[in-house]
Amino acid sequence: MLRISKIPAGEERSELYRVQIDGVPADVYPARVSAYPYNYGWPGHQRPMEQSEMAAFVSYESDAPVTFTVSVDRDVSEAVLRPLSKGIVPVIEGRTVTFMISESGQYSLELDGYHNNLHIFADPIRQYDTTAENVLYYGPGVHRPGAVWLDSHSTVIIDRDAVVYGSFIAVDAVDVTICGRGVIDGSDEKRTSGTLLLPLTREEFGAVGKTRETMEEYASRNHMLHGAVRFYNCRHCKLEGVTCRDSSTFTIIPANCCDLHIDNIKCVGMWRYNSDGIDLFNCHDVLIENCFLRNFDDCMVVKGIKGWDDWNVYNITMRKLVVWCDWGRALEIGAETCADEYYNIVFEDCDVIHAAFSMCDVQNGDRSYAHDIVFRDIRCEYSKYQLPDVLQTDMSVPYDPNSPLTHPRVIFVQGYTGQWSKDGIAGRNDNIRFENITCYADDEVPIARIHITGYAEDHKTTNITVDGLFWNGRRLTPEDCDLFIGNHVENVTIQ
Repeated sequence: MLRISKIPAGEERSELYRVQIDGVPADVYPARVSAYPYNYGWPGHQRPMEQSEMAAFVSYESDAPVTFTVSVDRDVSEAVLRPLSKGIVPVIEGRTVTFMISESGQYSLELDGYHNNLHIFADPIRQYDTTAENVLYYGPGVHRPGAVWLDSHSTVIIDRDAVVYGSFIAVDAVDVTICGRGVIDGSDEKRTSGTLLLPLTREEFGAVGKTRETMEEYASRNHMLHGAVRFYNCRHCKLEGVTCRDSSTFTIIPANCCDLHIDNIKCVGMWRYNSDGIDLFNCHDVLIENCFLRNFDDCMVVKGIKGWDDWNVYNITMRKLVVWCDWGRALEIGAETCADEYYNIVFEDCDVIHAAFSMCDVQNGDRSYAHDIVFRDIRCEYSKYQLPDVLQTDMSVPYDPNSPLTHPRVIFVQGYTGQWSKDGIAGRNDNIRFENITCYADDEVPIARIHITGYAEDHKTTNITVDGLFWNGRRLTPEDCDLFIGNHVENVTIQ
């Protein structure tokens, strides 16, 4: 069975690609993305449009292998389908590229470099019961509900042929599900200096009563941004299947949540400042899997936020993710780590297909004792088309692609206090493992750096193990690695 998502009437269509799936024409959605890694501390207005470019995506469901035929209006000399670990090699014939996708997942077709790429979201077949009790169903078409506040025991279903302009928020709720194959689009939400980027602190949260009604009034009065999805102080909730496009801020925030499952979410079209992917704030007992995250700023982030920090951060598994980080860090602990402890946290079986600063990252900038953290079976891709990440200091200065280039660090572990630290108390890192880290690199790319530092003698980074680091199939020895070990570090083992 093959189901191809259709763009509803009135929605724009991308002209970048003409796509057929098993001979059936497929609608191609537009998505605005970052053109290059040029960032700026919030300047009081949103990012200049000229720092972005158009990309595209197609979505479909299938229970069998399918053949893609993709045509463009120019000759093609190079075609790459990522993740490279899938081993799919497109065939080029003039202005047409063909290939087969045999399993569900998320892919990026890149022709002569990564610019203006085609994202492909291949979903497994799934039926949703839109007639069940307490279901809010968005059928085929365009919907503009704005911010939608959800109560306990409610389900939102977004049809695969629907685009919903708005956000979904649950407060102090149990058993909330947001699912479907459609699009949640955040482009109607505008960020200014008068809007709140982050949710209210836990003290404010308690002061306004922790009910949907009081929170909704507070958010409206204080111009609080909602991104795509917000779960505040929720239990036993699920987010599944939908595509999130063009968020004005962090795309998905669960804060003080437990028993949470996020599955097969796609983030694309994130080009605005601070349009992070999934940011967990002081959560525990969480499973995140099968997601695609392309974000302008950090992608998969485990944070501890001041005001929510009476909860520790533990029992979190993030697996089978495909990550494209246009700025910042791909798989990250921190930078805010306001919690007494972080532990039993696992990143595994993930593909980082592009990144800017680092692939596997632990930034402990606050008081947390961060320990028993594992990055396992992570595949990192390094491209000859990599551009330097530059922090803009003058809004009138254009991006310079000839700035000094540092390829993304494959491993970065840091103890520090700095710009993002809120506790005023340093933490420490212990027993962090990196197991079977595989790097695919173009010939021109030098071996990526491992960077490990502590903060002070009583706030050290200790017992860091790298058990299997591979570069184009070759297992690296300690002598092979570009290894930087700073002060206040003990017991680093590269096996």
